[in-house]
Amino acid sequence: MAESYETTIGPRTRLRARVHGDGDVSLEGQVEGNIALGGKLTVHEGGSVKGETSASDVVVHGDLEGPVRSDGTLHVGSTGKVNGVVKVTALSLDDGARFHGQVIASFDLPAELAEKISAPAAAPTVGARR
Repeated sequence: MAESYETTIGPRTRLRARVHGDGDVSLEGQVEGNIALGGKLTVHEGGSVKGETSASDVVVHGDLEGPVRSDGTLHVGSTGKVNGVVKVTALSLDDGARFHGQVIASFDLPAELAEKISAPAAAPTVGARR
């Protein structure tokens, strides 16, 4: 079994590159380029990403601009800002979080909600009198 490593990109670091790997990445600096991780990406306040992002889970307290794909959760904290199309299994937004884009989610609806959606709605009566 391969060992996973934690990587930190510090607050005074700016990368213009593709970042990829199997471990978790803590981002306090800036990355301009695509990120593809087998682990979790955490973008801290003051950190930013401009490019395509793919990770098992993504947590944003800074800025993320570009498409996001995750088989897990995209969590945007109160200081976080996400701008782009996101394809995720779960999405959570704290109060104050900013999101601009489109969400493509893949999840199962609770049974009671699925029944309401699949049940035919009664036709409204317009101008009916008794």
